[in-house]
Amino acid sequence: MKVNIRTSLAFNEIFGHWKFEVSLPDTSTFRDLMDKLDRDHGERLGPYVFEGEERSLSTQIMFMVNGRNIRFLNGEQTILENNDQITLLLPAGGG
Repeated sequence: MKVNIRTSLAFNEIFGHWKFEVSLPDTSTFRDLMDKLDRDHGERLGPYVFEGEERSLSTQIMFMVNGRNIRFLNGEQTILENNDQITLLLPAGGG
């Protein structure tokens, strides 16, 4: 299956673009996707998306599937489907 990734422009430097497609095995979870992205871009991506020794997903990033925050779905274990729209957003700064 394929999922479509969109990111905030802050991730553009890591991924090389802000919109791209990723192939995954059927019945993959959101965590499977993040682990794949980490393998492909780990040294630069890992510190942004994972926290602590247990490497849980960062609470500082909004992870969304089809416009819904995964916190309100099944978290990291949210099952992905073909053509899902995945969004990774860093918090906006300001002052």
